[in-house]
Amino acid sequence: MKEKIKNFLLQKFHLKIVPDSAEKNIKTFSLTALYPVLGILILILILTSLFIGLGTYKIKYDSTQNQIKEAESTAAKNKFLKKELVKLKSDTDKLRNSLVMLNEYQHNVYQLLKNEDFDIKEEDFKLKDLELKNLDKPDLPQGGVFKSYEIKNQADLINNIKMNLSLLKKEIPVHNKRLAKFEHKIEEQKIKNRARPSIWPLADNGDGYISSHFGPRSDPKSHQNAFHEGLDVAVWYNTPVLAAAYGKVTHVGWKGGYGRAVIIDHGQGYKTLYGHLNGYKVKKGDYVKRGDTIALTGNSGRSTGPHLHYEVLVNSKPKNPLDYIGGR
Repeated sequence: MKEKIKNFLLQKFHLKIVPDSAEKNIKTFSLTALYPVLGILILILILTSLFIGLGTYKIKYDSTQNQIKEAESTAAKNKFLKKELVKLKSDTDKLRNSLVMLNEYQHNVYQLLKNEDFDIKEEDFKLKDLELKNLDKPDLPQGGVFKSYEIKNQADLINNIKMNLSLLKKEIPVHNKRLAKFEHKIEEQKIKNRARPSIWPLADNGDGYISSHFGPRSDPKSHQNAFHEGLDVAVWYNTPVLAAAYGKVTHVGWKGGYGRAVIIDHGQGYKTLYGHLNGYKVKKGDYVKRGDTIALTGNSGRSTGPHLHYEVLVNSKPKNPLDYIGGR
């Protein structure tokens, strides 16, 4: 078999080229079969190499296109993620600022209430420790055409931030509700303070003096032991009499031994009475503020000289005015 192939390859072929003119010579070429066979084999080898090369290029081209599409998709996802993170960061910053303001508000409320008659504790004004999720620093994309476009654990990162925001948003209303309760107490206290008779009831420039205190005494008319339900302040005629607190004028006129008198209902169980007056500056039904002039001092009624009889009543029971206005 080998001999036959060898003989075939070494067999000579003659190629004659006959010109179209008799004047030209016929040319003859001799060659063995080996050369055409080699030419065909070389052509086949070249075509095969080209086909394999094109296939490899196609595979690499497709792979590159897939990588480019994947990179573009990841870039789009990261762009969306960036927007989400920016929004979440903004929400977190706003919430953090709200918590700072809430802490300051709680501290201020506590400072206001701690010296008042409220059943409160400092720990009532502290935010409890929340079980917040740990926010690991994300792995940001690196340089290079196809190097780590992905932000790792982006879904977990966003979910943890959202869970933290949810916990904090639930906690703030709890404290707001608690603070609203204490704010309501403060408002109640403000109303009580507004109603509490707390100033010296005369614009006397310090000239008046207490001629008779609250409590047991000898009656100046009968000289018998009696209980004096108010405070007598000796002062000259027509000295301005001042409302001791905010309230509504419920009586203007003669009232037995008190003579000309004014009574103010301050609310919260407080009333004040101003007796032995010479004239009025208000009428029944008027509302007055603390410090308003309501009358002028005199010597009307059962009186031995010009002075102001001043009473403080709490739930209709007379109390020592000095307990509310201090000494003089």
